[in-house]
Amino acid sequence: MAIQLKFAARCEAAGRDHNEDNFLLDDSLSDANWGFQSDKVIDLDQLGSLLVCCDGMGGMNAGEVASDVAVTIVKQWFQKERLDSVWNDISQSDSKLLKYIEQAIQDADRCIKQESAADKEKEGMGSTIVIAWILGQKVYVGWCGDSRCYRFNPARGLERLSHDHSYVQELVDAGKLSEELAFDHPNSNIITRSLGDPNGVAKPDTQCFE
Repeated sequence: MAIQLKFAARCEAAGRDHNEDNFLLDDSLSDANWGFQSDKVIDLDQLGSLLVCCDGMGGMNAGEVASDVAVTIVKQWFQKERLDSVWNDISQSDSKLLKYIEQAIQDADRCIKQESAADKEKEGMGSTIVIAWILGQKVYVGWCGDSRCYRFNPARGLERLSHDHSYVQELVDAGKLSEELAFDHPNSNIITRSLGDPNGVAKPDTQCFE
């Protein structure tokens, strides 16, 4: 199936002394070459394409470290050799594919906590994460925090697929705040789930979309 994927990525450090974001894009998980070519027409193969974005947080450069750890661990989970070894099992259902994403995110959480515990300067570091795994006519999305996934369709425009894990989103869900006022809310930086949170294992949400 020929599908045109227009890959693009940018990390914005507006209002900060340094950038704590990290991302990973791969237009074909079925080959060993990680990366992408912008506006390249590809045949979407069996293992699909992967997009990952992480927003780090923490003192000094710890947020940058946390987001880098998250991206590195997710990359390990989506190496061709690893996917080939489990493909016959996880490809049986949407729920198994989503579970695989969940496990990758929770492994990233575990590794961030390990690194944080080993280095006093990185204590308390964390990161958000959002993953989009494009397979056939579906995209499998997993996220923890307020980094977002959107889908663009020419007929319907831009649609947000993920649901923020944040204090402000909880206010919106409870009907105490409008979507219009949420963006500029003074507490918009408070997130309720993240990787590296010492209060427990990360609890990502996952969902499959056409």
